Amino acid sequence: MARRAGVDAGLGVGYYLDDVVYINADLAPAGVADVDKLSNRLLKVALEEVAHYVTGATDNSRDFQDFLLNLSVKLSRANSTVPTELCV
Repeated sequence: MARRAGVDAGLGVGYYLDDVVYINADLAPAGVADVDKLSNRLLKVALEEVAHYVTGATDNSRDFQDFLLNLSVKLSRANSTVPTELCV
């Protein structure tokens, strides 16, 4: 099953097909081994396409929104602490 990706200025930036996620080569420079040097846009597109693959959900679907919002909350909680003065 193929799902066409989000579109920037009419150009597809990513999609998945037959259990493989494809990213436009313009976003992914060859030979970059340090994750910190990858662009935020590349990581965003990769996350979006993997999320579509995992959920099977299409663009603009509620299932897709729920998956990403739940993931955001879990990542936020895993990587932060709440100052005790904010705990009531």
